Amino acid sequence: MMPDSNLPSVPQVVEQPSLWGCFCATLKRDRYAVFRGRASRREYWSCMLFGSLLTLLPLFLLPFCLLLSEPFSLVAAAGLLLLFLLVALYLALPMTTVLVRRLHDVGRSAWWVVFFFSFFCIAYALYVFCIVNLMMEASVFYAHLMDMSGGCEEVADVLLTRMLTKELVSGPMWFCQFILLPFCSATAVPLFIFTLLPGQRKENLYGDIPRW
Repeated sequence: MMPDSNLPSVPQVVEQPSLWGCFCATLKRDRYAVFRGRASRREYWSCMLFGSLLTLLPLFLLPFCLLLSEPFSLVAAAGLLLLFLLVALYLALPMTTVLVRRLHDVGRSAWWVVFFFSFFCIAYALYVFCIVNLMMEASVFYAHLMDMSGGCEEVADVLLTRMLTKELVSGPMWFCQFILLPFCSATAVPLFIFTLLPGQRKENLYGDIPRW
């Protein structure tokens, strides 16, 4: 007996992996550096959760290095900082790609990510430049104060503190701290809202509905 072609097809049930399984799937070769396609809220937030925990874990363990005696404390601290750097570099790309795919799932372009990271990098570079420039000026100014005060450190410290306070509340440092950095932080608000939205329940410009 031939099956009736008019009967409705039974939808396939896809078992959803655990949050840890979603995170591990993001690190596989077919997803690690893939910007195409879409990602569900489950995949995105599992990647952000475990990725952030694994990245920050060496920093959480860093205070325990103080319990060791030297030189073991310095070696342990250096090892944890190196581990933090390696883990951060390894997870930076998949955490970025899953963000792009999450935007695709709600019908948004990856240009939102480019816009945010561009402003963030520019603001951070300007902020670091201002800090380095201020430290160099403070070093020269402190040496000059020591010569004028006849080597009196108390007078030089007081005048240097006044100079640094004035620089921090005016000029380039004030612009970076109270204008540029808050503006860059504000550009992340739309990204955060997009990651909370439910995905489009149909095929869109960026691909089919995510499996889970």
